[in-house]
Amino acid sequence: MRIISIFLILLFSATALGSEPSKSSKSVPDHAVQAALAKARYDLKDPDSAKFRNLFKYTNARGFTVVCGEINSKNSYGAYAGFERFAATDAGAMYARPNDVAANVLMDTTCVKSVNDSKVILDASEYK
Repeated sequence: MRIISIFLILLFSATALGSEPSKSSKSVPDHAVQAALAKARYDLKDPDSAKFRNLFKYTNARGFTVVCGEINSKNSYGAYAGFERFAATDAGAMYARPNDVAANVLMDTTCVKSVNDSKVILDASEYK
């Protein structure tokens, strides 16, 4: 009986220790998201300066992962130009600059109206 008690104590303590999240088990960013963000950076003057916020993803009707959000990067003068809306897949990206009415309408269609319940909020700090 004593051996069984010791075994159960060791079993439960090992289970409790194993259930704690480890620092190395941080979620790995989705490869489709990484590819889409690489396409979003591609057309920038300084791709390494890109900062993202308000990121989310969804899968469109054709099965592609679409990433939407806001991107900011340095311009030719070395200053940050301000956040702009973008949508990207691994095939390419589009940007909606504030004065571009057609791009903003397309962005609303791509990233707002078609998403509804299927969007997954992303942590922008994981995608630098």
